[in-house]
Amino acid sequence: MTDRKISTAREEQEGGASVAYPDLKALREAKGLTLRDLYERTRISVVNLEAIEKGQFQVLPAPVYARPFIRSYALVIGADSKILLDAYEKHLQSLTDNIRREQEAGGARRKIEGRYKRAIWLFSAATAAIIVIFILARYNQPGPEILPGQPAAPVQQAPDTKPAETSPPIAQPQPPPEASPVRGKKGQTDNIPAVAQSREARQARAPVTPADNIPVKSVPPDAPGPPSEKNYRIYMEAREPVWIRIREDGNRSEQMILQAGETLERFAAEAITIDIGNAGGIDITFQGKPVGSIGKRGQVVHMRFP
Repeated sequence: MTDRKISTAREEQEGGASVAYPDLKALREAKGLTLRDLYERTRISVVNLEAIEKGQFQVLPAPVYARPFIRSYALVIGADSKILLDAYEKHLQSLTDNIRREQEAGGARRKIEGRYKRAIWLFSAATAAIIVIFILARYNQPGPEILPGQPAAPVQQAPDTKPAETSPPIAQPQPPPEASPVRGKKGQTDNIPAVAQSREARQARAPVTPADNIPVKSVPPDAPGPPSEKNYRIYMEAREPVWIRIREDGNRSEQMILQAGETLERFAAEAITIDIGNAGGIDITFQGKPVGSIGKRGQVVHMRFP
């Protein structure tokens, strides 16, 4: 199949600047190649090949791997690798500019917070000083004047009153119930002894066990369910101040700055995506294994695990 000239190009936004990016898919199809064919020749995953073809550089791994991928792709389909690499470098520069703007905004925010804390401290100090002055003024106030020869008014003391001791009530002995007369057949009456009382009377006098003494069997709380499975673990330790933007699975990304000696640990079930603003100032361990060097000091990298 003969090669045909590809003149179409699309415009892609990179940090606010318009960058002409060639229609690599048309060029590849003109050569009769599929992404699977490119994978067989370059051993680059189809995901990365498609990202290069569409100019989606944020999907690519760290620059130390991405640049050789771009060169290999351009070599196979006959494209100008310089144009592709220039577009990739502009993408990295846009990330650096975004990091710089975010760091400047964070510095301004910290300055405002510092002023606010200083104002609160001054207000608290002034309030404490006013309270101390008020207490000292009350303490140094002179007492009532007593004329010479005038006896001081006696101080009346309240009589000691002791609360009456309450003694527990003494149970008064109850007289035995009188026997009910029972009339016989011939009109004679016999007295029933006090011992022969009805069962109901004995039960009425029996002590009642308070409910507090009844043992209550405690029911153990429900055991917590098993945690959701997150098979991927990443651990990072900063050797220098490092700006990081991280995203686990489909969750919202978060940004932070790790100072030297600080660490960060995250878990995910599908994938972890990271942007790092100082590649030479951080150590990364994924699934318990060190990743190794990901770039130079001050270099911006984009990484995706696994």
